[in-house]
Amino acid sequence: MKPALSGLRRLALILMLALIVPASHPEPVRAQAPQYDANCNPRTWDDDTAFQAELCSAHVGCRMVFGLAKICGKVKSFFNKIGSLFSRDGEIDNNDVFDAATDDLVTTPAVDGYVGIARNTGRRLTSSEAKSAPGSTITSTTSYTVTDGRLTYVESQTGKPGVMPGSGTPTVSIGDDGRMVRGLVGDKGLNGIGEIRDPDGTVRGGYFSNGKQQGNGFVSGSEGGRAYVTEGVFADDKLNGRATTTFGDRSSRRELWEGGTRIAVGPSAPAGQAPVEAVYKSPAQLAAEEEQAFAASIAKMGPGELFAKADELRAAGKLDLARQTLRSLVSRFPNSPLAATAAQQLSGFGGGGSSGTRPGGGSPGGGAAPSPGSPGGAVGTRPAPPGGGGNYRTQIPDPILTASWYNRYTAHNLPLAECKAQANGDVQRNLAARIKPMQSTGSAAYSARAAAIMLEFAMVVFRQCEQDPQLAPVLTQLSNTRRQTIQTCRQVATGPSMCTEPWE
Repeated sequence: MKPALSGLRRLALILMLALIVPASHPEPVRAQAPQYDANCNPRTWDDDTAFQAELCSAHVGCRMVFGLAKICGKVKSFFNKIGSLFSRDGEIDNNDVFDAATDDLVTTPAVDGYVGIARNTGRRLTSSEAKSAPGSTITSTTSYTVTDGRLTYVESQTGKPGVMPGSGTPTVSIGDDGRMVRGLVGDKGLNGIGEIRDPDGTVRGGYFSNGKQQGNGFVSGSEGGRAYVTEGVFADDKLNGRATTTFGDRSSRRELWEGGTRIAVGPSAPAGQAPVEAVYKSPAQLAAEEEQAFAASIAKMGPGELFAKADELRAAGKLDLARQTLRSLVSRFPNSPLAATAAQQLSGFGGGGSSGTRPGGGSPGGGAAPSPGSPGGAVGTRPAPPGGGGNYRTQIPDPILTASWYNRYTAHNLPLAECKAQANGDVQRNLAARIKPMQSTGSAAYSARAAAIMLEFAMVVFRQCEQDPQLAPVLTQLSNTRRQTIQTCRQVATGPSMCTEPWE
């Protein structure tokens, strides 16, 4: 960067640049420019940046653009580019502003070619070039247009050699919304090879017809914070057929497009390697592949994982996949305690109960019990008769578990094997893990309280099998053992009430 110029020399250069805008086209009065963000706060600029800002402000198109958020975020690189262009020939024009605003465009040989042609087409010839052009009468003009409230500053040049009559006028225009256009502009827009920078920063280039991309060209974009450019064939501004996307690190991939919609993406290839062609797959093919992938994934799961997956799928409304998962559990692990529960869910799938709640409750890891009053029971089971569920808690002396545990197990007339599976399943193991610290204190009272909790849990679960003739002696044994355990706790506890304090 050149050292900061003296104030007198700066003034002379700025006055010279100001002459670029003819007096016959005074700039219309506009609303105040938007406030700059931290990167565009003049108080933070060094001398070189401040001088480059002065150079930019002397040119209408540059002044219109550099305050926009997209440019403001890269103020340093934008002004550096403006400074280098000014140093090149002593003046800047719309073409230079276009280059400075798009200097982060990812390029390829083809993209460079389109940009070079568009730049050369829009470039205004110097006075000496115009005079030396054989048989040409070159006229440079600047003007303003207002369309839908958008102000556009236009620099154009008629009579340039090599321009086909009727195709348009070599033009570079800059809108106060950040839209820039360069190339041959006719009554309906760009014709031939040109380039457009949209207000959101997207750059499009290649062949145009009546303002729309038609034929070979490119469009820029960003994916996951990575800039890229996609090259292909356009029809009415929309990509169609095969395309190639190249990223800033030179990695690339093939894609398939239809009517502006990307329908297939090939694998990415590192820099220097040709990417593999993208292959289109119909929705039916994709669905079949997803089904195969799902079947392969559950084939690797154990019974607990399958049960949890079925719960997850059912809660998400994916009932067909939930059924498939439960069938896999029952067929592959018939001796698992969870198999009977899975079979019961399958038999009543789609019936009453909460779609996200398992018989036996909770996820395979157990988790916290549902809040009191939350839906309980299994899909397809009959509701408990009067006295079941939370009411059953009133029939147990000194209950410790809260009502939510009782509301969780409200099925009725289950086979004894089902109750045994629930009493020894994942929820029971999780409960045991949660009260283990109580048993590890070394206190006889806390150990007795922990045992009473586990016994009460078994009673709540086996209550669902009350009609089974084998259940009566089991419930009697559980009840007696629990009563004796609580008595032992009260005998050794410093505060007898702690033995039956509610436990979630």
